[in-house]
Formats: sequence, C-alpha cells, structure tokens
Amino acid sequence: MGNPEAMVNSKADKKYWEEALDLITSKIIDLNCLITKRITLEEAVDAFKFYD
Repeated sequence: MGNPEAMVNSKADKKYWEEALDLITSKIIDLNCLITKRITLEEAVDAFKFYD
C-alpha cells in the first residue's frame, strides 16, 4: 500500500511545517491546483481506491 515515506507525519519536523504554512498563507503556492476531485461524505470510503 503506497509509499511509506509519504505516510510520515510531516508535523514532526516543525521547521518544515512552518515553512509550508508560510508558503500557503503568503499565496506563493496555490493549493487549489492540488484538488483533482470533490466528493460527498458518503463517497469518502470509496474514494480511497483513487489514492494510489
């Protein structure tokens, strides 16, 4: 199932987390481009098949 490195909790590295939040809040990066599909709550369980 997936890449183990992708499952690491990035919050553990506080400096990395703060830098990421700064990029988001300053609008240097736009997270909207990462949204590829919107689903309802009822579809959430089935959505995991798209994860990989």
